Amino acid sequence: MITKISKLKDYGIFHNFIWKTELSDFKRFNLIYGWNRSGKTTISRVFASCEKKCTYDKDKFKQYPENGEFEIKTDDGTTVKNTDVATNVLPIKVFNQDFIDENISFDPLDSCNPIIYVSKEDIESKKRLEQLKLDKITPGKTYEQSKKDKSTKEETKNTFLTGLGREIANILFDKSYNKTKAENKINTIGIDNFTDKLLSAEDKKKYEAISKSEAGKTQTAQQRL
Repeated sequence: MITKISKLKDYGIFHNFIWKTELSDFKRFNLIYGWNRSGKTTISRVFASCEKKCTYDKDKFKQYPENGEFEIKTDDGTTVKNTDVATNVLPIKVFNQDFIDENISFDPLDSCNPIIYVSKEDIESKKRLEQLKLDKITPGKTYEQSKKDKSTKEETKNTFLTGLGREIANILFDKSYNKTKAENKINTIGIDNFTDKLLSAEDKKKYEAISKSEAGKTQTAQQRL
C-alpha cells in the first residue's frame, strides 16, 4: 500500500515538496480536498504515471509535467520514482479529469438519449465511426457536384446546338433545320473529323452568296453542310 508521496519536484505547482515527518501516512481510505487549481489533479497524475508506466509522452501522457520528478513510498519499504515507473508493479487505477476527458464521451448528436462511451477502445471506435460518417459524406458531395457540372455542360451543349441549328437554318433558308439535325450531323461526321471540313472565310462568303442568290433552288449536300 502507498504510504506517502515523499517527493515532488518541478511537478506542476509543487516546486520542491518534501513529505514532512509531522504529516500522517496514507491509510486505506484517504480524502484529499482543496480549492480549484490547488493541485489535486496534479497529485493524481503521480498515481496515473504508475498506472500508465510512463512519464511525459505527447501521445500517451501529455498531462504529466514534462520535467516533473516524484517519489512514492510503500508500506513494505519499496520506493517508486518517476525514473523507474516502467517497471512499476503497484496495482493502481486512476479515475480523474484526465480519464474523463480521454475515455468518456456524451454524444449529443444521437437522436436517442445521450450514449456514454467508456474505455479507450470504445472511444477509438467512436472516433472511427465519426470518420466513416465524414468519409460517406465526401463521395455524396462529389456525386452532387458531378451532377451539377454535368447539368451545366449539358445546358451549354444544348444552347450551342440550338444556336447552331438556328444559324444554319438562316443561312440555308431551311426552317426545318434545327438543334436535332445539327446534333445528328455532328454525330454522323464525328466530333474529331471536322478539321478538313472547316470553310475558309473566303469559301464561307462564297457559299453564303450562293445560298442567298439561289435560295429557291435545291442546295447540294455539300452546300447544306
